[in-house]
Amino acid sequence: MPYLKPVKKNWIVILAACLVGSTTGLLLYYGHFGYFPPTNNFFSVVALASLIALVIAWVMVVITKKLNQYMSWESNISIRFLADFILNLLVAGALSMVAMLFVLTLSTRQTFADVWFNFSDTFIRLAVLMVVIVLVYTLLTLLLYAFYHYAEGQISSVKLDRKQLKLQFEALRNQLSPHYLFNSLNTISSLIHRDPEKAESYIRRLAETYTYVLNTKNNRLVSLADELDFVKAYYYLLRVRYETGLKLDINIPDQLLDYQVPPLTLQILVENAIKHNVFSKDHPLSIYLGAIDNTDLKISNNKMEPPMDVQSSRIGLKNIKQRYAFLTHHKIKIKDDQVFEVTVPLINKLAS
Repeated sequence: MPYLKPVKKNWIVILAACLVGSTTGLLLYYGHFGYFPPTNNFFSVVALASLIALVIAWVMVVITKKLNQYMSWESNISIRFLADFILNLLVAGALSMVAMLFVLTLSTRQTFADVWFNFSDTFIRLAVLMVVIVLVYTLLTLLLYAFYHYAEGQISSVKLDRKQLKLQFEALRNQLSPHYLFNSLNTISSLIHRDPEKAESYIRRLAETYTYVLNTKNNRLVSLADELDFVKAYYYLLRVRYETGLKLDINIPDQLLDYQVPPLTLQILVENAIKHNVFSKDHPLSIYLGAIDNTDLKISNNKMEPPMDVQSSRIGLKNIKQRYAFLTHHKIKIKDDQVFEVTVPLINKLAS
């Protein structure tokens, strides 16, 4: 039983078997004679009943282990329960009957037939007790299986949550990187005397981007509408720096705005295009955000000569892929041809 591994099961099984065996032996003795065994025989009855119970318990555990190999609980829980109960009842019942038959034959010096006839009521009581004991054992086995898989599911869920939060933290850290802040402060410094009004607008948009990043740092998903508002604010900052060297065209139908995406997905893809292309006013970089069949977003850009000092590690794309893997079975598609194109699935709010 692999689901007993978290528990120190050996001594628990031994203790439970001794307790059940000694109790059963005393009850059978009392049921036949009308009183408990005297002091000189009490411990002998308890020890013998416990020994028999330990053997039967070991056999039942072995049967359950074998069943786990050939018939899992996941396949059909009802059939698995019945198989466990019936097999254990047949084997454990037969062993207990044979054991009691031999013990009574040796202790009373009667033949098997005489013992069977004189102690028939005791054998019936034993049969009833074995049905109850095996039923309880099978129920406990089912409960342990259910508890183990519930605990395993909870642990897996926590691990997935930690992994997803780690990925979100990486995206957040990249967005709040010193390099990004340094470029923003340089832009503000160049604007503050030349165009104070534009500098104020730039600071306001910069604050909007940081507010969005901080507000969504613990969110698995955000609405496409909110993500697009963030991208527009981010694009304003880029336009101030690159002016006409950068163009962003957004063509998203209104009916898709309630769909969801992982936060910072679109911003990472826009930043990825800027990072891996050399562009200017004479040779602008054009980025397009559109929809495909109302199920996916397409982010594409024309390919320019890559910067000399930038190697394409695609960390941002890897981050997006890993976060999507926790949320949907739909895959991210990347096309690197005349244009660089990334397709990401939209997540239905009702299904998330």
